[in-house]
Amino acid sequence: MRLSEKTIEINFCAQLSHTVHGPVWWFGLTQAQEATAGWDVAGQVAGRWLRFQLKASNRLLSTGARRFQAKHAQLDDLRDRAPVPGRVFYALPMIGTTAELTAVKFNLLASMRLVDVNDLHGVGPPTKASGALRKSESHYVDLHPSGAYVVFHSEPVIAPTVDTREFGGYLERTAQTADEEAAEGVELSRDFLANGRNRVALFLPAG
Repeated sequence: MRLSEKTIEINFCAQLSHTVHGPVWWFGLTQAQEATAGWDVAGQVAGRWLRFQLKASNRLLSTGARRFQAKHAQLDDLRDRAPVPGRVFYALPMIGTTAELTAVKFNLLASMRLVDVNDLHGVGPPTKASGALRKSESHYVDLHPSGAYVVFHSEPVIAPTVDTREFGGYLERTAQTADEEAAEGVELSRDFLANGRNRVALFLPAG
């Protein structure tokens, strides 16, 4: 059976929460809100506000690469929120079915790769072979079988991935100052409330 994006999302958040010290707060959006915000979930992880756009796919190419799709408008929204590295990520699973999940002993996190959206500023609009814009307005995103990198099409752009098991080290290498972190937290709260369309939300620590 195919793994849905929602299944990937809730288990990714649950498993990632167990890898960091202290409580993790997760912000979630409705589908309508996601359409304008670009991201699926955001959380304060290791003292830093992060946004994630999670994908799911059970499609394997003849090369062994796993193919995802990403809307260009969504990519633009994410890039607007990724002026520096280590803030916004695509989260791509290397598995796509319940059989594959069983094979990795339900260790989803070890089977996830993250793509820093800050590495994707060179990705142009998706086009057909003729040069015209693709009707779907979506990019093909191919995750290499090794998980080491992804290729965004149409005009190929290769971007490295981050193994979630090494995520803590990546966050340390892309650290900002305390003032920058605080300012980003304020911006995220405003972003969430604006997309919430005057809804009221209660945020509780996960631990």
